[in-house]
Amino acid sequence: MSHEDLIVTLASLGSPVKPLPAPVVRMARWVLFAGAIVCIAIAWRGLRLNWATAFMDPSFIVTTVLIATVALLAAWAAFALAVPGALQSPVAKWMPVAALGVWGAVLIQEMAVTGGVLPSLGVEPVVLGCMWKTYGIAVGPALAIILLARRAAPLDWRWTGGLAALSALAFGVIGTEFICPLTRHAHLFSWHFLPVVGMTLVAFVAGSIWPRR
Repeated sequence: MSHEDLIVTLASLGSPVKPLPAPVVRMARWVLFAGAIVCIAIAWRGLRLNWATAFMDPSFIVTTVLIATVALLAAWAAFALAVPGALQSPVAKWMPVAALGVWGAVLIQEMAVTGGVLPSLGVEPVVLGCMWKTYGIAVGPALAIILLARRAAPLDWRWTGGLAALSALAFGVIGTEFICPLTRHAHLFSWHFLPVVGMTLVAFVAGSIWPRR
């Protein structure tokens, strides 16, 4: 069989392929899903009792905006990286990391201003609960974004999976911020910020050994 005949035969046997929506469209759909999960978690656990005070606190507003920025930037970069060649600028994948660093820096600065210069590393159930709240809220969005990314056949699972996890975890900690009544910046740094950083690093490592298809 000639090469031309082989190509014709293979083309005739192929089934129609439905292209995936653009990364920004897939991201928007996933963000709606993740936001719904956060709202359900808040409704289930209950909005923090001191919500009125928190919503008038500039520090709470700034950190919430920063966390949302991390979540959206990481989601956009993960969906773009999942499609080979879709992310034109290599700098874009570092933008969520930079936003994460700013969030941490703001908390450290607030700790210094308020006198709590050391992280709160106690292991009382009340503070450990914040870490598990974040992880629990993030599970659903994390599984969804990983499955969506896998459909696009990413070439670099380390960055794609790491940023996908970072986005899901950021959504998880947004839910925790609206549930947890504790306002000490040392607590926020140790049990809201550091669990996101730690699990994101785990995802980056896992991505480096993720089986290629």
